[in-house]
Amino acid sequence: MKFKPVFSLATLLLVLTFFACQNQVPQADAYGNFEAEERIVSAEANGKILDFRVEEGQMLQAGQRLGGIDSLQIVLKRAQLEASIQAIIAKSPAI
Repeated sequence: MKFKPVFSLATLLLVLTFFACQNQVPQADAYGNFEAEERIVSAEANGKILDFRVEEGQMLQAGQRLGGIDSLQIVLKRAQLEASIQAIIAKSPAI
């Protein structure tokens, strides 16, 4: 004679669900949604940031200067390129 289980799988799941859903955890004291507007701020040049004067929540105007970037590397690269151009022109045959 086969042994028949007293509880079926569905009954077992129902009992486990009942005991798992009891209020043993304190309720949250606040609910809500936080909304934010994302803004991408990018610089036209790369370099080390020297100063950045912005506080969170500060209202800004379009075109307002917010900080400065060290442009020494860009200036040196430009001078190097200009020197390279002059060297190429000097080596070219006169037409």
